[in-house]
Amino acid sequence: MSDRSPDESERCESRKSHPGRTTDGDPDIGWRAPEAPARIVWHCRARQTRPVAGQLREHKRRLARAEVARSALRLFDERGFDLVTVEEIADSCGVSSRTFFRYFASKEDALFIEGESRRTGLLAALDAQPPDASPLEVIEGAIRSVVAQYEADRELLLARARIVQSAPSLRTRDAELPRQWDRDIVERFRRGDRGWRVSDFDLRLTVGTAMTALRVSIETWLASEEDDLRELLDISFRRLHDGLEA
Repeated sequence: MSDRSPDESERCESRKSHPGRTTDGDPDIGWRAPEAPARIVWHCRARQTRPVAGQLREHKRRLARAEVARSALRLFDERGFDLVTVEEIADSCGVSSRTFFRYFASKEDALFIEGESRRTGLLAALDAQPPDASPLEVIEGAIRSVVAQYEADRELLLARARIVQSAPSLRTRDAELPRQWDRDIVERFRRGDRGWRVSDFDLRLTVGTAMTALRVSIETWLASEEDDLRELLDISFRRLHDGLEA
C-alpha cells in the first residue's frame, strides 16, 4: 500500500502523463516550446519597427530642412541674397550654423532645394505613365500630374525669380538647371524599357521641346495675374503635338 496522500498521488500521475513538466505546471529545463513563440514575436516586432523609425526620422529631417529653406528664401527676398549670412538664416529658425550645413552645402543650395523636390516628383511621374505612350505623351502626362504643385508654389516661385534677378551670382546656376532637368529625363528614358524606336537626336529634341513648353508656360503664368497655367499648358502641348507628331 502506498503511504502517499491522494494529492501527492495525483501530482505524481500528472508528472508521468506530462513528461517535461514540473508538478506545478511550469516547464522544467528540458522543455522550451512555450518560450519560442514569445522570442519569435519579439524579434519580428523589432525588425518591423526599425524601418518605421527610420522613415519617421527622415520625414522630420525633410520638414526641418524645408523650414530652414523657407526662412532663407524669406530673408533673401527681404534683404537680397548677397547681404544675408548663413548665421542669420540659422538664427531666424532657431538652429545652429552647423545644423544648417548638415542640410545644405551653401546658401545657393537652400535657395534651389525646392526645385529639386519638383524634379524628383516629375521623374517619378514619368515612370507612372502608360507603357504604350509616346515620349511626348509621357512627358505631357507627367507634367500634368505635377502641375498642382506649381500652382501651390506660385508665391515661392515668384520670390525665387526676384532673388535670382537681383543677384547676378545666381544666374549661372539658374540657367544650368533646365539643362540638368533635360539630361535627367533623357537618362530616365534611356534606362527604361518602353520599346521606343526613337533616335537619340529625336529623344533629346522631344524632351528639350516639351520642357521648354513647360518653362515658357510657367514664366508666362507668373508674369500675369490673368493667365491660367493649365490653359497655357493645353495650348503649348496642342501645338507641340501638331508639329512634332505630324
